[in-house]
Amino acid sequence: MTTTADPPRPTAPLRGTGFFRLWIGDFVSNTGSSMITFIVPVIGVTVLGLSAVQVSWVVAAGLAAPLFVALSAGVVADRADRTLLLHLCNIGRLAAFVLVLVLLLAGSLTWPILALVLFVVGALTLLYESAMAAAIPAVVPARSLVRANSWIEGGLSVTESAGPAGAGALLSALGAPFIVAINAATYLFSSIMLVGLPLGRRPDVDEAATSQRGILREHLAEIALGFRLIWRQAPQRVVLLAATVYNFFDSWILAVFAVYALQILDMSPALLGLVFVLPVVVGIVGSVFADRVTRAAGLGKTLTASFGLIAVAGLALPLAGLTSGVPAAVIVSVVFAVFEICIVINLIIGRTMRQALFPAQHLSKVAGTARFVSWGVDPVGALAGGAVAGLLGLQASVAIGSAGFVVCALICLSSPALRAFRALPTDA
Repeated sequence: MTTTADPPRPTAPLRGTGFFRLWIGDFVSNTGSSMITFIVPVIGVTVLGLSAVQVSWVVAAGLAAPLFVALSAGVVADRADRTLLLHLCNIGRLAAFVLVLVLLLAGSLTWPILALVLFVVGALTLLYESAMAAAIPAVVPARSLVRANSWIEGGLSVTESAGPAGAGALLSALGAPFIVAINAATYLFSSIMLVGLPLGRRPDVDEAATSQRGILREHLAEIALGFRLIWRQAPQRVVLLAATVYNFFDSWILAVFAVYALQILDMSPALLGLVFVLPVVVGIVGSVFADRVTRAAGLGKTLTASFGLIAVAGLALPLAGLTSGVPAAVIVSVVFAVFEICIVINLIIGRTMRQALFPAQHLSKVAGTARFVSWGVDPVGALAGGAVAGLLGLQASVAIGSAGFVVCALICLSSPALRAFRALPTDA
């Protein structure tokens, strides 16, 4: 474990590093992706005439990429020319949605094609994000990584709200094809923002050694290295475990929440939509103050406290079942707001820890490993939540899933290494 007893050094300015060009491109492409997340079920129902089951398969295809691609994406990103890889991922996603647009306008789009496109886009996005994990520290000084990642996570919080809201307005005015075209254009814009940035060249690779050992064996060895690197860093290991447990129970809750809110809490669809406004705003606030909080309290204590707050808020979620309508919506919105601000801070710290603690040539594979572990449980958690709801009812499923967040806090509290981890090593 790497710690420092010295007072935190002042952060270096982000202006002049090229970070904001990187951020703007990422922000715009994420906005387009959020619009697509909103519009895909609408296209499925209104254009393709799909059933609820078919829509769920299409959506699931886009979420399945981490289970199949995340580990290899990290290895490929570490061995490839970073700038070229980012451009290829953008071009691939642009081409995929141009295909969807053409088929949509021609009336030839089918749900298997849409599902396949979403899976391919999901895989390319994982590859893009794995390369981006190493691109940020290539342009940002180590002591400014928390602030840079605060911008990244703050942007994500905004796009989670602005994307669907913009898509909803544009859908009624201009139709689904226009939104697909906008999303395709965001990837082109992202690549334009990358031009000329010093994102690092292709790392040196011993081609002879790779050929001798075999490409597949070398690939598997690189994947195994990603697991070993995380396991050796006690703070990162604990954070990943806690985040994985959180994602499992978060997916559990989200899988049943819409039905729970509409049927048990007697919310209207409009009221249900308003529930998520406060969490988005609070998440943005969390991204703004994450740097100050972590520098004052220390990284490990901030992480431990945030998971503790999530546990307390989670235990309060079933209380919404004691009421209905607006009062229930207020309780749920406050609980989700606590979740959001804590998770935004956790994501900022977790991303920063990886960028500062691991060698640059291994950052992408470490990020891919983390995504495989923490995101890979999402479909399992969703299935578990649905299964318990079917057996014991919606209220029981929400209560059990909410109690599960306590495990995250216990994992952090049981780790002296995490609590003692105050600050990151910095560059000169």
